[in-house]
Amino acid sequence: MDREANERSLLDSYVNQVEAGIHAQEMRASIRAELEDHLYNQVEEQVDKGMSRSEAEAKAVRQMGSIDTLAEKFNMMHRTRYPWLFWGMIAILLIVSVLGIWAVQHTVTGNYAERSLLDRHFVFLGFGLVIFIITSLIDYRWWRNKGWFLYVTATALFGLGQLIGLEVNGVGAWIAIGGIVLDVGFLTTFSFLLGTFLIISQYRAEHSELSIRVQLILQFIGIIPVLTFVISSQYYEVIVYLIGFILILLIQSFSLKALIIGGIAAISTGVLGFLSLKSYMVQRLETWMNQLLGYNTNDATWLFYHMQQLIVESGWWGKGWAQPADIPYPHSNHMLIVIVHAFGWIAGLGVLAVLFGGLLWLFRSAYQVKQRFGKGLMLFISCYVTIPVIFNVGGLIGIVPMNGANLPLLSYGANSMLIWMFTLGLCTNIYMRKDTLPKHEARWDRIVAIGKGR
Repeated sequence: MDREANERSLLDSYVNQVEAGIHAQEMRASIRAELEDHLYNQVEEQVDKGMSRSEAEAKAVRQMGSIDTLAEKFNMMHRTRYPWLFWGMIAILLIVSVLGIWAVQHTVTGNYAERSLLDRHFVFLGFGLVIFIITSLIDYRWWRNKGWFLYVTATALFGLGQLIGLEVNGVGAWIAIGGIVLDVGFLTTFSFLLGTFLIISQYRAEHSELSIRVQLILQFIGIIPVLTFVISSQYYEVIVYLIGFILILLIQSFSLKALIIGGIAAISTGVLGFLSLKSYMVQRLETWMNQLLGYNTNDATWLFYHMQQLIVESGWWGKGWAQPADIPYPHSNHMLIVIVHAFGWIAGLGVLAVLFGGLLWLFRSAYQVKQRFGKGLMLFISCYVTIPVIFNVGGLIGIVPMNGANLPLLSYGANSMLIWMFTLGLCTNIYMRKDTLPKHEARWDRIVAIGKGR
C-alpha cells in the first residue's frame, strides 16, 4: 500500500508543481487533467509492454520534460493577449474624430465655431476613454446575469423619454441632464439588444436544449421593444433593432422553425412602424425611391445629390478651410463628408480602411474565442457595430435611404462615446481573456472542476 502511494505521489508531485507554475489560474484544472491523462496513458502503455509501474512512471516524467520548461510553455499558450492592432485603429478613429470636429468648426457654414464643439468633444472623449478602460478591466462574464437589469432599465428610460423627453429634428426623445443631452432612442436600442442577448444566453447556459415553446417565449421578450420604437415612430431604431434581434437569434442557434416564426413576427411588428411613420420619414423613403429611379428632383432628393456633389468636388486633397460647405448635421450623421471635404478623398478612403479593418478584426477575433458566451457576445457586438457603418456609407452611395446612422467613434456627443467605447472595451476584455479561460463551463457561476487525481 505504501509502495503504491509512493508511486502515485511521483506523478502527483510532478503535476502539482507544474500546476503551481501556471499563471492563468482558471486554466489550471483543465491543464492538470490534460497532463494526468497524458502521463497515465504513457504509464499504462509502458506497463503493457512489460515495464514495471515505477519505471514507467519515472520514464513518463522524464519524457514530459522539466517542470519549469513545461510550465513556461503553458504560460505562453495561456497568457493575456493585448489587442495592440485594434487599439491602434481605435486611436486613429479618435484622432480623426477630433480633426473632424475641428473641420466642422472651420469648413462648414453656420455658427459651429461659436458653439465650442471641439472643447466639449474633448470632454466627451475623456469620458469615453474612462468608460473604455473600466469596461476593458472588468471581467466580461460579470455582465452575463445583468440581462434583465439592462432590459428593465431600457424600458424605464424609454418611458421617461416619452414622458419628459424633447423631440430633436422631429424624431426621438432626448433627456437633458445638466449640460449633457441623452438620445433615449440610441441608448435604449443597444440596451434592449444587449439585455435580450444576455437573457437568452442565460437560458442557454442553464438548459442544454430549448424547446420550441421556450424559444418562442424568449423571442416574444425580444419583440416587445419593437413595439416601443413603433409607438414613438423611430424609423432608424426600428430597423436597427429588427436587424440586431434577428442576428441574436442566429448567434444563439435557434431552431429553423423558431427562427422563421420569430423572424416573421419581428418583421410584421416592424411593418407597423412604417404605417405610423411621420411625413418627413416617409419623404426619406420617397427620396430613396426617386434616386433609384433616376428622378433628380430638388424637393425630394436634394440632400443625397448635394452630398454626392460635395464628395466629387473634394478631390484627392480636399478643399481645406478656404471654401466652406453647406453640410447638414456635419458633427453627427455626415462627419465623413466633412472629413472628405476638408482633407480629400485620400483621408476618406483611409477612414473607411480603418473602419472596415476594425470590423474585420472584430469578426476574426470573435471566432478565435473558445468560450461560448464570450464568442457569442463578441459576435453580437461585431454585428451591432457593423450596422451603422452599412447604413451610413450605404446612405451616402444610395443603396439604402438617407438615415440617422452615425459612424462608430466618428460622431459628436456623449451618447456616441458612451455606447461605442463601452462596446469596444467589452470586446477588448473578451479578447484579452480568450486564452486564459477554459473552453467549457458547466454553468456561468462556476468553472468546470475537472477532478484531480485519477
